[in-house]
Amino acid sequence: MNVSHFELEQSIDAFSFELVNIIPAKGNSNKLRTYNDELALDKPGTYYFRLKIVDVDGSFEYSEVLATEINAKGNYGLFPNPSQSYFNVENKPDELLKYELRNSQGVLLEEGFLNSKEKVKIGENIPAGSYFVSLVSKQFRQIEVVLKL
Repeated sequence: MNVSHFELEQSIDAFSFELVNIIPAKGNSNKLRTYNDELALDKPGTYYFRLKIVDVDGSFEYSEVLATEINAKGNYGLFPNPSQSYFNVENKPDELLKYELRNSQGVLLEEGFLNSKEKVKIGENIPAGSYFVSLVSKQFRQIEVVLKL
């Protein structure tokens, strides 16, 4: 593909998506390119996102749909952010969390399980850049954007 731009789309039901923002492509390259965008999600609930990847000829394809949960009572978190090697998980005591580390295209790079205050170690072969870390328990799913320096 010769990507022209990305269209960030959001949904509250995972079926009906609406355009949130248009992000211009940074040009063609064999190197990993990272993009970011910030949204104000102030209502508790589950939000679904996908990218519409638009080619210069007008053709397009969609990314995988990703979900994030906004909790009214405060979220779990990762720190320090940014980091050079690992992230500490801010977790409730005695709760088991599954984590998934994905790159900006949604490709799964690492996954595992965490106990209270355990460290998520970023793999040695993962380059600097922005990543998504999903934290999943029986009661929620949260996606954090983290930066590896």
